[in-house]
Amino acid sequence: MTQSPNETNDDVVEAVGEYSPEATGDASLPDGEPRDHGRGGYLPLSPDASVSLRRRLLTGVVLVVILTISITGTLVAGPYVNAPADASPPTHRVQTIVIFRNDDIQPYYRTETMRAVDRIFVEESVPVTQGIIPMTGDRPIDETDDTCTYLRRRHRRHPELFEFALHGYTHEKLTAFYSGSEFGGLSPRNQLERIQKGTKIVKQCVGERPETFVPPMNTYDNTTAKKVAQVGYQTISGGSWFTREYYGKTSPFRAHGVSHVPNSASFVADWSTNRFRNDTELTDDFDRAYRNGTVYVQMIHYPTFDTPAKRERLRQFIDYMQSKEGVAFMTVDQYTDGIQRGTIRRVDDGWIVPCTADCDRTVRSGAAG
Repeated sequence: MTQSPNETNDDVVEAVGEYSPEATGDASLPDGEPRDHGRGGYLPLSPDASVSLRRRLLTGVVLVVILTISITGTLVAGPYVNAPADASPPTHRVQTIVIFRNDDIQPYYRTETMRAVDRIFVEESVPVTQGIIPMTGDRPIDETDDTCTYLRRRHRRHPELFEFALHGYTHEKLTAFYSGSEFGGLSPRNQLERIQKGTKIVKQCVGERPETFVPPMNTYDNTTAKKVAQVGYQTISGGSWFTREYYGKTSPFRAHGVSHVPNSASFVADWSTNRFRNDTELTDDFDRAYRNGTVYVQMIHYPTFDTPAKRERLRQFIDYMQSKEGVAFMTVDQYTDGIQRGTIRRVDDGWIVPCTADCDRTVRSGAAG
């Protein structure tokens, strides 16, 4: 077994979830017609009338100020991330946070299945983090079929729903680290090179730099985390079974300059046949996280949803989650960004999360606030 990181870690491993909130918001006063407060300009200018005129004008100014404060304090014109720093965003208390992570986005392979799975997330208005494999065979993804064009077009239409993450470099098992890894056990120089090359390809493909790194086989070592942070990534998202053994943690935490947000469960029970876990197993895992108020990260692989019946299982599971009161859906990066900004924070009875202009899309089923 590979040496435990606890024997070599120099960095302090910190739990993610306790940050001071940083106020943000976006408010504006709607344009309107000039107002005639008191109509004082039409009164005779006698001494008494002049006093009355000044009083009426003063009253009008006060009314305008009150009205302005009232409007800017209650109207939010856009998502909280675009708001001025001196305004507090609307927030809600939720019971749990759900993140979907869809791995193995690649060209040529079951393209129609990939698009059909994407349609489910669009139709359900549920965000998802997409793990993109930059190299397939000896060709980068941006030099293959129209996958990159499709990904860009979909993101333009639904920027709030899709996050693009780097899913390794070639998605190959290169070492025996924890039964198989593309990165764990490689030299620091080799790891850095693969991360940098993959980042460049994904950026060329989708037009933006990824903020989340998803290691193939869900495994990585301390060097991977350090090199991911060195390149500028905010989050690394592997497997909870791995972080339990390697770091002694399964919930999100921070170590080596990067946030670790491990997946909670897989949709697949048997990878040799791609057999799904049954409905009870899936809902039990989610219900446990819901009761405990912990972050729930559901890992899926789009190629396994290759029939309408299998895709319906995914939709039904999403519907089940949406039927619960106080469930917030977001991407990996939205979660990490909110934690770092302080707009997402853990409280005794759940989580405080920001509410966008369309609050129902952020918080399902009337979460208490």
